Amino acid sequence: LIARKPHVDKINTNGLTLHIGNSYQLIRNNLSALTSPSEYKDKADLIIMCVKSYDTRDALRQIKPIINTSTTILCLQNGISNEKLIADELPNNPIIAGAICGYLSFDAPAEVSLSSDKGGIALGPWQEKDLNHAVKCQNIIEDTGLEVTFEIDGKNIKWSKLMLNVAFNAINAISGLSTADIMNDKELGTLAVQTFAECAEVMKKSNITPVDLPGYKVTLLAKIMSLPAPLARRLIAFSTKNEATGKSSMSQDFAKGNGKSEIEEINGVVVTAAEKLNLKAEANRKLLKMIEDKLSKEGHKE
Repeated sequence: LIARKPHVDKINTNGLTLHIGNSYQLIRNNLSALTSPSEYKDKADLIIMCVKSYDTRDALRQIKPIINTSTTILCLQNGISNEKLIADELPNNPIIAGAICGYLSFDAPAEVSLSSDKGGIALGPWQEKDLNHAVKCQNIIEDTGLEVTFEIDGKNIKWSKLMLNVAFNAINAISGLSTADIMNDKELGTLAVQTFAECAEVMKKSNITPVDLPGYKVTLLAKIMSLPAPLARRLIAFSTKNEATGKSSMSQDFAKGNGKSEIEEINGVVVTAAEKLNLKAEANRKLLKMIEDKLSKEGHKE
């Protein structure tokens, strides 16, 4: 494991703890954690990329000394641009596209929380040549006990996760509301429906197919979100009212106060893609501006 020093020190001393709901499970206490890839004195068989999109370039620079052309890169990051960036930097390496589904957070050094047992990991090859490597990754991850889904085209996974993120990630960061509460709010709920619909239209025009993800029926959600906004809001609010809540990754970015977010890799991607297809993406553009304004204000306070 590669992590910052507070996490590394505790992992190496007490192990890594995963909290699920109100229970917890100690994964194991003999893990080896390092603060930098440079401390690893071998070549890696598999590297799992879990950094924020704005840290991808730096992470690629750091891992280069510990990989060779047979090293597989599994990308579990938000957004749709990371795999291409990895492929440009490492054209000969197998690349697996994936998505982590569920609300996760760091509560304390070496303590990770999953708000419920809903969710898991979806993965698939980024390119056809990577299919066999993706199947091997699937077998490894299934050994963890997580729900795993496999898709023959990794781009479908990344865009399906993006559909969820464009609708709820930024709005949760702005409002702090759960999915059900967002959809019960007329203004925010309507905005969520509109951002989702814009992403769906971009996908349709680009021949990208929505797929279900672990714990998330994206195909059903797409049908509901295509209904008139008031009806879509009521249906989603009702279906999610008893779900565990959590903070989105963007909300956690704001809590850290580091002045960064993945908004360009989420809603910004839809805006850019829509422009190329001569489509409008006003709702995503609105959320993009709202987050940029929030970041600007936070920076001004500092």
